[in-house]
Order: sequence, then structure tokens, then C-alpha cells
Amino acid sequence: MFLNRLKNILNGEEKRKIILLNLLTIISTIAELIGIGLIIPVLSIILSPEKISELPIINNLEYNEALTISILAFLIVFLLKNIFLAFFSFLKIRYIDQISVNLGKRVLTTCIKQPYTFFLNKNTAEIITYVKTETSLCSAIILNFINLLIEGLVVLGVLVVIVYIEPQISIFISTILIFFSYSIYILSRKKILFWGQKRQDYAIASQQSLTQSLTSIKETKLLGKEMNFINLFENDYKKEFFFNGNAKILTQMPRLIIEMIAILFFCSLIFYLTILNKTQQELLTIIGFSAIASFRIMPSIGRMIVSAQQLKFCLPSLDKVINILKLETNILNVDNNKIFNKNLSFKNVEYIYPGSSKKIFSNFNFSFDKGKCIGIVGKSGSGKTTLVNLILGLLSPTKGKIVIDDIGYLDNHNSWQYGQIGYVPQNIYMTDDSLKKNIAFGVVENDIDEESLIKSINQAQLVDFVKNLPEGLDTKIGEMGARISGGEKQRIAIARALYFKPEILVLDEPTSSLDENTELEFIKVIDELKKIKQS
Repeated sequence: MFLNRLKNILNGEEKRKIILLNLLTIISTIAELIGIGLIIPVLSIILSPEKISELPIINNLEYNEALTISILAFLIVFLLKNIFLAFFSFLKIRYIDQISVNLGKRVLTTCIKQPYTFFLNKNTAEIITYVKTETSLCSAIILNFINLLIEGLVVLGVLVVIVYIEPQISIFISTILIFFSYSIYILSRKKILFWGQKRQDYAIASQQSLTQSLTSIKETKLLGKEMNFINLFENDYKKEFFFNGNAKILTQMPRLIIEMIAILFFCSLIFYLTILNKTQQELLTIIGFSAIASFRIMPSIGRMIVSAQQLKFCLPSLDKVINILKLETNILNVDNNKIFNKNLSFKNVEYIYPGSSKKIFSNFNFSFDKGKCIGIVGKSGSGKTTLVNLILGLLSPTKGKIVIDDIGYLDNHNSWQYGQIGYVPQNIYMTDDSLKKNIAFGVVENDIDEESLIKSINQAQLVDFVKNLPEGLDTKIGEMGARISGGEKQRIAIARALYFKPEILVLDEPTSSLDENTELEFIKVIDELKKIKQS
């Protein structure tokens, strides 16, 4: 059952909140039934004044006094009931929204803490969809379940009262309602589930086509392929909304069917009461109460069916989130006591990418000493990038080990490399933020070490560049560094690496996209860094 699956994605506090919501659901149901139950004495007083003597509390009062007190009591109860229901709705929405936020955070945390190889098999759009859309639909399952519970209890309570007043016709109508409601759900559940799965697929596809069209905007414009990406996005987005729309259309049908059942109910009731030769007052009392009860019960049945359909529609999202949260996170044991003093060595290292049988390295031995500057060359596909990723600790050797000073080991579970290795990639990522935050990457602004910031700027020879910026270190450099040159991006990347005071600096083809003059300037920066590190 989905409730057992739902428990797998909720923490203890969230489960307690759901229990509280369920208790409040029972209280709200009782309040609804009390409000409906008060209709009977009010109608009895209006239509049969002589029955006042049969009613408790007001049996010794005059007609006008009894009517006034009954109406005031009716209004006060309804006011209090609606205040409570408003509070319950507020609490329910806030709790569900918080669960959605927490789920999104947990899914993102689980994904980010996966080994680097996880991201080699996933695209960004897929992960974004999991974090935002699918977790939101998981919380919608909880909301729909609570709504289903509320409306179900209200319907049950009202039916019990109606059956008590007029059992024969009420049991007949109740049977019809249950039969039709259950039939609608059974006939629609497979379609709803299928549409939910297809919506999920096209949500990922539309997010992917959107992401690709925006991240490759330069190439897209140069090649004149704007319409290709627009059409691809439109096709996926249209199908996403098509299957989403199918579910919405289907949820409108129960209301129309329930309306027809309501008309059938009243026609049958009037016909039946006439045959029983009920008095006009009895006829009006029963029909009046039934009309008010139906006014409450029919929408509730419609909402029950819609909630059940929406719950089914969201189940594929629940399964996807459960599968993500089942993944083991990559727990990193940061050990800042292991200082790189001598060398780093590869000892009989073998590496094979997951899902492949090709050995990138086999019995590979390699070593470099601290303070040395070495270059790694080779033809395309020879394993240069894999070697860099092994040094960085992003990949773990399939066999063999990576040794630091003959005592430490680098792998995915021992993050000695945290703060010890600086990395300047070939394709440098820049956030659409200030220069300061791009250098102190991932550091909260209040926690930025100004001394380390200024020192890294000096070492990367960015002083003149910063002085010429309109807002200095607070200048926005644009998404992916769109407002600065390639050489400036390279220097910022070096400053970023140096800010964290690394013992090893890894440069991955840093000059491949630079012109000759910029490349010469970049080499001068590296030469200066060599002198600093060797001194």
C-alpha cells in the first residue's frame, strides 16, 4: 500500500505532523457533523412549533425565544466550526509545504553526495525534475490522502444521520452512491497511473530540452538552430501538459455524475415520501434536511473521487523519490591532519568505468614530489582526464591504491584531498554572482576570509583587473562569466583554487581555449606560482 511506501520518505518529525493532521481531521469531521445535526431542531421549530416541548434545554421557552436561541446557537456553532476549519487548512498547507521543501532538500543531498560516477549517467535536467517537481507531487499525495480522509469521514457521518432519520430510502441511495463512486475510481485508476508515468517522462524531457537550449545559446545562435530547440521543447512540453490535462479532465467528470445522482436522490425521495402519506410538515422537514445534507455530501463525494484519482496520478513520483533516497550517500571522512609533505604515488592502479569492460589503466605506477611542476601529455582518449579525476579523488581505483607520503590513501571515502588539492578545469564554471563569491566558491559571504581572498587575487595577478571593475569585488560577472574574457576567467579560476590554500594545484588543459598573447600571460602567472610554492 502507498502508506507504507510513504513512510519510507518521511522522517520522525514529519510522521508526527501527519499524525497530528489526522487527529485534527477527526475533530473537523465531528465539527462538520455537529453543524449539520443542528439543522434538524431549527427546521422542527420552524415547521412544527408544537414540537418545542420535545426538544431539550428549550422545551420550557416560548416559540420566539426558542427559535431565537436555536438560530443563535446554530450561527455560533457554524462560526466556531469555520474558524477551526480555517486554522486546520492553514496548518495543513504549511505542514505539507514544509514536507515538500524537506523532501527536495533530502533528494538534492542524496544526489550531491553520490560518487562522481553517478553524474556520468545522469543529466542535470533529470536531477532538477526529481528535486523540484517529483518531491512536490509526493507532498501532494499526503494532501490528497488527508482530503480523502476528511471527506470520507464527513460522508460516512452524514449518511449515518440520514439513515437514522429515514433508513429505507437512505440505504438505497447510499448503495447507489458507493457503487457509482467506486466504479468511477476502478475504471479510471489504470489510466490515471499511466498518465502519471508519461507526465513524469515528458517533464524530464522538457526540462532537458529547455536546459540544453539555454546553456548552448552561443552555439545555437551561431548555427541558427533556435527553432530546432524551440520545437523540441514545445513537443516535450506539449506532451507533458497533454497527459497532465488528461488527468485534470478526468477529475472533472465525477462532479457531473454526482449531480445526476443528486437529482435522482431528490426525485426518489419525494416520490417515496408521497407514497408513505407523510404530512406536509414531515415532508418539508425530511426534504429540507436531505437538501442541506446533500448540499454537503455530494461535493464531498466528488472531492473524494478527485483526491483518489490525483493520489494515483502522483504515485510514479513517489516511487521515483523512494528509489533516489534508497541510494547510499558518499560519506566523506575529512582528515585535515594528513598534510602533503613528500609525494603522491599511484601503486599498481587499475581503473575501469562502471558498466564498461575496458581498462583505462592497468598496473599503473606513477609518482610526483611536492614542489615539482609536471605535465601530463597524451593523445585524445589515452586517459589524461581519468588520471586527473583519480588524483582529485573523484574516482576510486578499481584495484591498487593512491598513496600520500607513504601513509595516506585517496579514494571516494577518504577526503584527504579536501582543501589539499586546487583544481583549474578546462571548462570553468562561473556563477551569476559577484567576483568575490566566484573566488570564494561555495562560501557564505559572511564567512569569506578577506585575507585569503586578497592573497589569492595577488597570486593570480588579478589586482589591476579588480581595480578597473565598476564595483570592484562586488561586480557581477554574468552567468558562466559572460561579461569577462577567457583569460580573466582562467585567472579567476586560479584565484578560486588558491583561496583554499591547496598543497597541490591541478590544471586541466588551462590554455586550450586561449589566444597566444593570453596564453603567454597565463604561463607567467603559473611561473610566479611555482616560485611561491617552491620558496
